[in-house]
Amino acid sequence: MLTGRKLALTLAFTVLVALAFGVSCRGFFTSATITSFTVTPTNPTVLLGGTQQMNAWGTNSDGQTNINITSQVDWSNGGSAAIGITTGGLLSGLELNTSPVTITATYEGDPPQTATANVCVDTGTTLTIAPAPYTDNTAATSQQFTASLIATVNNQSTTLTVTDVVQWQSTTSALTITDGTGLATITVPSSGSAAATGAVTATYTCNGNIITSNTSNVTIDPS
Repeated sequence: MLTGRKLALTLAFTVLVALAFGVSCRGFFTSATITSFTVTPTNPTVLLGGTQQMNAWGTNSDGQTNINITSQVDWSNGGSAAIGITTGGLLSGLELNTSPVTITATYEGDPPQTATANVCVDTGTTLTIAPAPYTDNTAATSQQFTASLIATVNNQSTTLTVTDVVQWQSTTSALTITDGTGLATITVPSSGSAAATGAVTATYTCNGNIITSNTSNVTIDPS
């Protein structure tokens, strides 16, 4: 039969053994760590005035996959004014972007992961280009075209300047127009030649929705 003194010694010994065993186990059984991760989606499209959730998925040293570490990674938009991002990976469409925005996620010492994001508006109704028509007899060598889109953003109708984000088309070789700027380069017909004629149009695309502009009829008289 255990006396009070013996009982106390036995309990103390049991505690010491348990502590030693715990330390030993921690030495043999270390916690699994994240060894790599990916982000999704890799090419997000964020609607103007809307949001898009990014996610980060890790694989640990035990081989377990699809571990959600979205809230544990550091997110960056590279200082973009077009797309905002929260610490939780939520993207917000602030303005139409003229070039893709790189979203970067970093987690401890693992290689950073990136996604390429864009902002667009899929509620456009009317795309208008100007000048329309375009006629020149001054031997000009360039002409700036502009494009505007009427769309609904945050439940309000608004007119957006989309000159830099539409795709431009010209049907005459005397006028070539550059995507991203709307600036046309003009080749004036030689004196005595017939006037160069054609048409300029533009298209705007978002999430598979394509809007075609009005037609600007072009006439370029010889110098």
